[in-house]
Amino acid sequence: MNVANSRLKPIPLSDRAAGDTLIELRNLSLTFRSDHGQVRALQNVSFQVHRNEFISLIGPSGCGKSTVINMVAGFETPTAGRIMLGGSVIDGPGGDRGVVFQEESLYPWLTLRENVEFGLRLRGVHRAERREAANHYLELVDLSHSGNAFPDQLSGGMKQRGAIARALANEPRMLLMDEPFGALDILTRETLQDVVLRIWLDTRKTILFVTHSIEESVLLADRILVFTGRPGRLAETLDVDLGRPRSRGDRSFVELTDRLRSMLLGDVRRMEMGLDGERAPPSH
Repeated sequence: MNVANSRLKPIPLSDRAAGDTLIELRNLSLTFRSDHGQVRALQNVSFQVHRNEFISLIGPSGCGKSTVINMVAGFETPTAGRIMLGGSVIDGPGGDRGVVFQEESLYPWLTLRENVEFGLRLRGVHRAERREAANHYLELVDLSHSGNAFPDQLSGGMKQRGAIARALANEPRMLLMDEPFGALDILTRETLQDVVLRIWLDTRKTILFVTHSIEESVLLADRILVFTGRPGRLAETLDVDLGRPRSRGDRSFVELTDRLRSMLLGDVRRMEMGLDGERAPPSH
């Protein structure tokens, strides 16, 4: 599907059937021990993600956004509450969730194509089928010409596109993306935003996306989950009632980013004044 020619509108939550829920977080809390004592990272977080939705998580540093991604991925276990995926409790990692991190994650001793094939090889998929799938997803992220290159021959943006292709090759039910563009320059970042949006429009893969960028969340998401500072709590859910493609210069786009910025700055000020939440322990 051509992004430039699509005028898609998000489906209002009131129009969604209950059976559309793919993942549900119920009263999720996480406490961990640090050198400064017990730290409450998350407190009573509850929300649902529907099939085919693009959901963005945003909030100040240390609010637990990445912790949510790690728990949905099955890498961490909540202190309280539970996470349901398709009606089943998540109790560990699984192939039904593809994960893309901010850090470089391609195996340096494998070519890009072999990286994309890696999960399929572990599952015992036949070589010809692996190769066909890898070529398909490399083409989807505009890297069909780089399949034989090793990671050290690729730019940062190409490595991230390769990581996205590898996650998609396993055909997960959803993608978990933890600040995947945070380490990239602004032009590369905007290029990859277009790539991810095109992939989502083509595949309608459910995406849970962590970002610190207000504009990025408004540009990409159907809904934005706004978290408070530590302990992380879900402060508000914003429906992005904008058609696609979206322009950063449109009045409605600017108004929504301004509203979101005011919410986040207000929370930071409350934290600094000690009016809400907990101060993060001092760093040394």
